[in-house]
Amino acid sequence: MYRRLSTTSVSALVKTYSLPIDNKCINSKYVPKYRLSLIDRETSVEKLRISSLPSVNIYIKRDDQLDSYASGNKLRKLEFLFADILSRPKCHHIITAGSLHSNHCKAVAVLAARFQRQAHFLLRTDRDNQDEQIL
Repeated sequence: MYRRLSTTSVSALVKTYSLPIDNKCINSKYVPKYRLSLIDRETSVEKLRISSLPSVNIYIKRDDQLDSYASGNKLRKLEFLFADILSRPKCHHIITAGSLHSNHCKAVAVLAARFQRQAHFLLRTDRDNQDEQIL
């Protein structure tokens, strides 16, 4: 379900991106230029049926069908962020923030190591005791 990154070159994974919908109402500066292909398969889009709102059409993307510490939505976000990072040859460091046990930070660490980038993390915690060492 997830691509084997160790056997695939970066140039083969980074692709030019275009929105899958009509984007006349969206400013092009907000549309990503590239996408890094990290997920092998697409997840389904299902119509949400709400009996109290029969005339409303709501569709949900079933990223819960992907089972991983990174989960679908985090991995999809990182597909765009890392594509942008890899398209910048002078970008060697990645700085991100999250909670002490952040799955986002774990996913960034894995991808940064895979693509020979140095990751730096700003970790938040609820702990008040500053003399306690957190590893």
